[in-house]
Amino acid sequence: MIFEINLLAGKMLILQHKVIDVLKVCPRFITEHHHFEYKEKMRDKWGESIFRNVVPTADFSISSEENIGETHKKFAKTRRGANLLYLENDQLRVIICGD
Repeated sequence: MIFEINLLAGKMLILQHKVIDVLKVCPRFITEHHHFEYKEKMRDKWGESIFRNVVPTADFSISSEENIGETHKKFAKTRRGANLLYLENDQLRVIICGD
């Protein structure tokens, strides 16, 4: 078992060095790919996080609803608390290319 783990670790090290070599050759393609993936994930995340509620009003200087801030906070807590997506802490992969 330890032999297999050691063999796998060695192959992963070789693979890491090959990835670094590829990043040196064509970093623009890889960063554009990850940028596209990042923008897509952020668009999905923002689409699930922003809710629209239209309230018609005749005068914009006067609030048409009472305690609108508290109402929005309660709505956000109930909406986000029920959604499992907000409980997960998925992270986006970031690759930093050195000189």
